[in-house]
Amino acid sequence: MRRVLELYRPYRPQLSTVIGLVLVGSVLGVITPLLIARVIDDALPARDRGLLITLVSVMVGLTAIGGLLNVWQGWLNVRVGMHVMQDLRGRLYAHLQKQPLSFFTSTRTGDLQSRISNDVMNTEEVLSDTIANVISSLATVFSSIVAMLLISWELSLVALSLVPVFALFTVRVGRRRRKLTGETQQALADLTSRTGETLSVSGVLLAKTFGREREQIERFAQDNRRLTELSVRSQMTGRAFFIVVQTFFGMAPAIVWGIGGWLITGGSGPVTIGEMVAF
Repeated sequence: MRRVLELYRPYRPQLSTVIGLVLVGSVLGVITPLLIARVIDDALPARDRGLLITLVSVMVGLTAIGGLLNVWQGWLNVRVGMHVMQDLRGRLYAHLQKQPLSFFTSTRTGDLQSRISNDVMNTEEVLSDTIANVISSLATVFSSIVAMLLISWELSLVALSLVPVFALFTVRVGRRRRKLTGETQQALADLTSRTGETLSVSGVLLAKTFGREREQIERFAQDNRRLTELSVRSQMTGRAFFIVVQTFFGMAPAIVWGIGGWLITGGSGPVTIGEMVAF
């Protein structure tokens, strides 16, 4: 994380703007459900058209503002991420230029090409998307928890009870995928290196002179199969867990309706229908 922050140091003003836009967008997203509760609990029972129009107008305005802020934030985020990628590639290339000749005699050219292209390209997602998503998720979590507690601490306990379990399994899945990602990048470097060596003019002449075309094809096929297997494992790791999470999210509204309805029909429920809908 320290190395990532160091890369962002020249772009601190833009990054601060992105963080500010993310935080504002997260807060705006939480306000809308609270306004929906006001519509159901206050405007509709009282048949107050003025209040209804005011609340709906505020919701429409907040949605429009959120959309504009999201576009601005996305543009800034991508722009900063691309410039950081540019700096990272330049820094890596300059570092390689300073290496002694012995380094290049013991390192495959394909490995170096893979580091500059494939590895740096893989960090693009982290630099341009993941950081903003993490900040947005944290802001959404904290603002949502505050809003949930304001509505009903009973329903909040139900909704948040399984979060630690999901967090634990997410960390475990993340560690496995991190290991597989490293192996996949190494396999990709091996494939890139073999391609560069065997498809160069000297490599092709050498293979044809000694009749090693079939051997080269078989070795390439092995590297290709290994890369495919690692990619499949990386994509499938934790897939069952994510399906469980998605299933729970699909069931969560029904659970809220059930518990909230039980409290309301009991006559002394601590929540209203509007608050239950907002929740």
